[in-house]
Amino acid sequence: MTLGDKFRRLIDSKHPSVTAFARKIGKNNTQVSNWVNDKVKPSIEFLNIMIEEFPEADLNWLLREEEELTTMVAEDSSKYSKPVLDSVGKIDQIHVLLEEIKMDLTQK
Repeated sequence: MTLGDKFRRLIDSKHPSVTAFARKIGKNNTQVSNWVNDKVKPSIEFLNIMIEEFPEADLNWLLREEEELTTMVAEDSSKYSKPVLDSVGKIDQIHVLLEEIKMDLTQK
């Protein structure tokens, strides 16, 4: 998973779109999209924004390659990464339920 993929996963867990997130943090949508799509390396300022916006994210998970994480002597990172992963799954479930409700309402 690339750094941009991780950014997208975090953004999707709390915001309806990258554009909405860019607007919230006061950044240009193109600039944030370039970071999320791995076109440009993020600035330290953007990394600080991500850490402030997503305190539940483990900085080791965010900045390191998966192979590096498995060889590190590290604390249990599940307490940091699990809420984000759980949130993404819950958001997906909510989207499915909303679609079912929309279909039920349009049939009545």
